[in-house]
Amino acid sequence: NEVIANRANQIAGEKLCHPNDDINMSQSSNDTFPTAMHISAVIAIEDKLLPAIELLISTFKKLEAENEGIVKSGRT
Repeated sequence: NEVIANRANQIAGEKLCHPNDDINMSQSSNDTFPTAMHISAVIAIEDKLLPAIELLISTFKKLEAENEGIVKSGRT
């Protein structure tokens, strides 16, 4: 936050930005961990889980097509 505020002040040519008041907006660092976890979860879901589910669905469809003519009694 200090780096961002200092750079903003440098560009502005005067002290307009305070690290806590203007950049961080008085938010606790406790807000960053849950946000980072949510972002990580979304990335993992999009990169790994969804492709695995798509592969599973296509595998089931392939098996369904291969075995559609087989009649078998169901057991409960």
